[in-house]
Amino acid sequence: MTSYSPIEYLKIDIANQYGMALDKKSFSQRIAWVNRVKDLRSKTHQAEKPAQFLAAVMALEDALAGVPTGHLVGLDAPASGISILGMLVGCHTTSANTGIIGQKRMDMYMQCTKAMNSLLTEDIVVPRGEVKDAQLPHFYGSKAKPKEIFGDGTTMLEAFYLAQESVAPGACFMMRELLSSWQPYALAHRHTLPDGYRSIVPVLQQCNAKIEIDELNHATLTYLYDNNIGSEKGLAVAANCVQAIDAFLVRETSRRCNYDQEQLREVLQTLTDNARHMLPCAAPEIEAISRKYGFLSLRGIEFINSDTVLRFSMDYRNELIALIQETLAKPSFPILTIHDEYRAHANHINAMREVYRDVLVELADSRIGEQIIQEVRNDPSYTLTKFSTDLGDEILKAEYFLT
Repeated sequence: MTSYSPIEYLKIDIANQYGMALDKKSFSQRIAWVNRVKDLRSKTHQAEKPAQFLAAVMALEDALAGVPTGHLVGLDAPASGISILGMLVGCHTTSANTGIIGQKRMDMYMQCTKAMNSLLTEDIVVPRGEVKDAQLPHFYGSKAKPKEIFGDGTTMLEAFYLAQESVAPGACFMMRELLSSWQPYALAHRHTLPDGYRSIVPVLQQCNAKIEIDELNHATLTYLYDNNIGSEKGLAVAANCVQAIDAFLVRETSRRCNYDQEQLREVLQTLTDNARHMLPCAAPEIEAISRKYGFLSLRGIEFINSDTVLRFSMDYRNELIALIQETLAKPSFPILTIHDEYRAHANHINAMREVYRDVLVELADSRIGEQIIQEVRNDPSYTLTKFSTDLGDEILKAEYFLT
């Protein structure tokens, strides 16, 4: 991962807020564009986000003048839903086309557009905007939206589906596995996350009731409401599971960036003081979850104190010691997250990118996809055969996992 100076991150932020496809360029190209513009403020009204653009320009002016700024620089996770689906099954193709691996700033929607147009005759050219509008809901199980955009039973619709399999085969596979996990007439679908959080999503059906109002001369109206009633089929599992993992990425990244140094040092001391002792008891729930998922969450520190430490296995304690030491090696700093956008002060963007990358590596190496499906289906015999087992190694060398 290439590191940049705080000044350079402010320039990257200026280019991102300006838009006009600059956010699809490499970081060095964005910096170079800012360097070429003699009067940045004069570009404000041309920017796609004028207020944010001007704020970034003012932050750069302050920084260059030696005036402290509290401006936060934001970087997005590219095509995060598709990226997560691909990572769960270790798909290099999906990850390369979203930019999770490799050295180039990738645009999954443009990659799909190119693949789709290559399958069509020269007199049919599908624009990127239409592909994106269909691709996003497609990976959450929608069939209606692609049909709405490309027509039912058309050559374009067929090309759209073939393009998905070409640019994101792992994401397509994982989407189908999740969609097939719907439990007929269940009142809710539930699973845990590696940090012990639980996702419980009730199945809601829209119902209506006719209401008569005596005081209004017996006027009637139809009241629509959601009721917790199971259904034989449904599409929500894919979206709900992916969004739950996305939220977990936010929580885990935030824990490792904005940590309580005193708390971590206290827990570290407790662990090291008790490194060679343990009690003969069942592993606490947070350790059992970590083992099932193959992912060690920093949330484990919340359960460690002098009274509980000996209940954890020596392996778990040693792994937690290593994670705490790795976390303490970087500064603690606040971050702000808005869905899949991560914001921090320009002084800390390098550290934020490193932390987020490391969490992605651990996610790719984990058994999260298999475990979630086991729990949603209530089928501990389910196994997920990954496309590869070395995706984490490739993510570790990547550049544009945040853009």
